[in-house]
Amino acid sequence: FEQYVNAGEAVAAKAFGDAKLRGRIMSCTPSGANDRGCFTTIIETFGRRAFRRPVTTAEVDRLVRVASEAFTAGEDATGAVRHLVATMLASPAFLYRVELDPTPGSGARRKLDGWELASRLSYFLWRTMPDDALFAAAEDGKLVTSEGLRSHTRRLLEGERARAFVDGFA
Repeated sequence: FEQYVNAGEAVAAKAFGDAKLRGRIMSCTPSGANDRGCFTTIIETFGRRAFRRPVTTAEVDRLVRVASEAFTAGEDATGAVRHLVATMLASPAFLYRVELDPTPGSGARRKLDGWELASRLSYFLWRTMPDDALFAAAEDGKLVTSEGLRSHTRRLLEGERARAFVDGFA
């Protein structure tokens, strides 16, 4: 686990060394350890992309505590958010494409939700995370329809990334 934490810290440090990337992550500047609103905004925005799905309330609560504790320990606003991002990058939700069954003991098959479909489709055809259009379709519920899935599959297959996948796969 420590290697993931170290890797998360290294990536976060590199991202925060680039003003443009730092600006994309820090959509607001926390005013202190108790600025739950700003921390929540950053967590929900960055987490949606990092976790490839909306961040749960429990995750937001835990991550707000992480950022608040970093602030309390002496970090400035940027340092607290950098620590928060490093924590998120070491999370299993970032490192793995997790598909949790809400009723694991039932043994019943279930349909994937839009977020899970977006990740599967994107990683299969592009070998990378979903783009904004896939995220939007997942959020709107359009990806779970037959037409929505067909439409986005066609769109992904027509892109340059899909050609690279085919060349690499073959």
